[in-house]
Amino acid sequence: MANEFKMARVISDMTLAQAAQASGLSGATYPLHREGNPGKFRLEELNGLYRSMNKQAREALLIAVKHEICR
Repeated sequence: MANEFKMARVISDMTLAQAAQASGLSGATYPLHREGNPGKFRLEELNGLYRSMNKQAREALLIAVKHEICR
């Protein structure tokens, strides 16, 4: 499932550093503890990430979240 979160970030042309900043996390925390383990995302972090993405990436992020919740 982590690959779906990475896919959403890549679709939006965001670097790991940009995604970390958008979600309010440090550059070290984001790749290891969120994108690498998406079950640890907080809603406020996902909200920041979502609002920083383009429309296509937002759709991909919503699918990733759905898959993470329903797994």
